[in-house]
Amino acid sequence: MSTTKVLLADSQRMFTEGLKLLLEATGSFKVVSQCAGSADLLQEMASLKPEILILDIAGFAEGDGLLKKIYDIDPESKVCVLTARKDPDFVYNIYRTGVSGYVLKTSESATLFKALSVIKDGSQFIEPVLIPSLKDSIDRLESDIAGDDYSLTKRELAILQYVANGLFNKEIAFNLGIKEKTVKNHITNLFKKIGVKDRIQAAVFAVKNGYVNL
Repeated sequence: MSTTKVLLADSQRMFTEGLKLLLEATGSFKVVSQCAGSADLLQEMASLKPEILILDIAGFAEGDGLLKKIYDIDPESKVCVLTARKDPDFVYNIYRTGVSGYVLKTSESATLFKALSVIKDGSQFIEPVLIPSLKDSIDRLESDIAGDDYSLTKRELAILQYVANGLFNKEIAFNLGIKEKTVKNHITNLFKKIGVKDRIQAAVFAVKNGYVNL
């Protein structure tokens, strides 16, 4: 079984040691390093080239500036933010940097594993519970995802609701009784129709326009 190389970065070393045990116990992940400082993190990102970085950005003084340095090293970096911070402006600002995932430390481990699976497949993940609290900050995205009458079909509406609730393509395909490739095609067409670029913006669109209540 192939394993996913993961780099852990958190100012609390005891936390990363526990997280390492949790991840590696699944047999699906290999923690290549644990970093507690930004200098070490940037060096390890450059030398180890992990497939996913799990980072508590709130523990580093540079904040989103550290993310910019990470993307300077590798613009294709997949970063999953794992933090206790859930205030809307903070979540919004971090999301806008292009992170691949945002998970709360208070969540169950299953949520983190789900996020990592989605991220590994090249999609984005944000906990659905965070979406409603972002409404004020989301207004800044108005030009990208303004409301309108999009006349969504029943199938498009169902897929949008599943996406907004954090389901990934395989789960959606199972629930609808269709092939995963068909789901991908529907999502591509849906995103074009409502004018969004990714699953997080789609969830935001769904909440703002009353298609789903989270």
